[in-house]
Amino acid sequence: MKDLIKKIRSKRGESMAEVLVAGLVISLGLIMVVSAVNAATSMVKKSRDRVSNYISIRNKVENENMASATTLSSQIVVNGSGIEAFQIYVNIDIQTLNDKNGRPVFSLFEESEQ
Repeated sequence: MKDLIKKIRSKRGESMAEVLVAGLVISLGLIMVVSAVNAATSMVKKSRDRVSNYISIRNKVENENMASATTLSSQIVVNGSGIEAFQIYVNIDIQTLNDKNGRPVFSLFEESEQ
């Protein structure tokens, strides 16, 4: 402990060897950080490519398995009375994708108000 206090209070500078070792340690640390960033970037790119390929293959398989689509359109009219009479028209479109056996697989519901 006394040596540390002496070193802190000392007016003498660092030796060349200590400065070179400190520079070497800092350089190695920076090289390790740059290598880690490069490796992480490479992994992210590979993962993105794999996910993109998976999604495109899955979409292709799903499109091949879909046989037809059925669309049902309807309009709902709401009449109101009271202080002010009103009428609201709501258009509804339901699109159902069917597989090759005719079973519904996915339905998309859209509505628009007039």
